[in-house]
Amino acid sequence: MRIPKELVTFINQAESPNKIFNSIITSSGIEPLIFCFWSIEEIESALEMREEWDVTNCLIPFYGDWHNLFCVKLGSVFIEIVEVDDDRVVRNRWESIGDFQKSLLWQDEEPGDASGVIEGESWLNL
Repeated sequence: MRIPKELVTFINQAESPNKIFNSIITSSGIEPLIFCFWSIEEIESALEMREEWDVTNCLIPFYGDWHNLFCVKLGSVFIEIVEVDDDRVVRNRWESIGDFQKSLLWQDEEPGDASGVIEGESWLNL
């Protein structure tokens, strides 16, 4: 199975998507991207592992930990992006790779709340 050229272009863009995106807008709001987008080589090797992880052959995974995945879904004519959970239920759907890219963003991290940490009793060296 060939990887769609739109996905190759996205993964191989001049600035790696891992350096310019750390969040995504989904139906439930803005969610952090805690993993890296896979390289083309990783995507190619993932094609061999789909059956082991109960991922159908019409899906090409390109992000995730095999429990939750972003995948290209190959249809008869159109290519769409789907997010599937561990039960392989579609949680989110984008009608094209372009729509998926428009939902990606960089969001600065909020500083953590250390108000409940007692400085003398913490191993955090605050």
